[in-house]
Amino acid sequence: RPSILKAAKLEGTRLVRELDLEVSDSSNTTNDVNRIQTHIRFLNVGDVAGLKASAIKHMAPAPFTSDAESTKLVHIDFYEKDLPWRYTPQLVTNNGNETHLKPWMVLLVGTAKEIQIVGQSATVAKTVLDKHDLNRSYQWAHTQGKEQEEFSRSVSPSKLVPQSEHVAILVPAFDENGNPKWDAPSAGTLEIQIYHSWRF
Repeated sequence: RPSILKAAKLEGTRLVRELDLEVSDSSNTTNDVNRIQTHIRFLNVGDVAGLKASAIKHMAPAPFTSDAESTKLVHIDFYEKDLPWRYTPQLVTNNGNETHLKPWMVLLVGTAKEIQIVGQSATVAKTVLDKHDLNRSYQWAHTQGKEQEEFSRSVSPSKLVPQSEHVAILVPAFDENGNPKWDAPSAGTLEIQIYHSWRF
């Protein structure tokens, strides 16, 4: 997707790319070919209602782990290698020699007191939001593996608190207008939709 988006334009909150197509009529004996230009409008994060459990390959630490290592970062893996960037409502940005594309969803991790889940949404404390600065979210997603075994991974930069119950939630990084879902430092708590969650 990053290579496709290099030729895309931003119209409102949607990325649009123009494509030149050649159309021919197989029933026409003259084999005339017509060239037309069409626009592809990409889906964005506002179109996503949820995430199927079958999209998830692995979670670490595993759900309900009672002795998670506090020196390791929490992460979630997906079978599809482009999933973290698929619905990003922004263009690729360049920073020096690096190319950045922010993921449309991020993994938040906090203690059970900092993240409280009710149904398909969660109340997230300011302390958690401050540890997950969306200006740096491009650093939290990457592909892993080789050739046909490639998959994608989202990582939380938050350090774990020893001897504490933690909650991990996968949430949208953008609102319906294509803006960051929160700013860091955050002004306070946030009510947010969750795509997936687990405890350990």
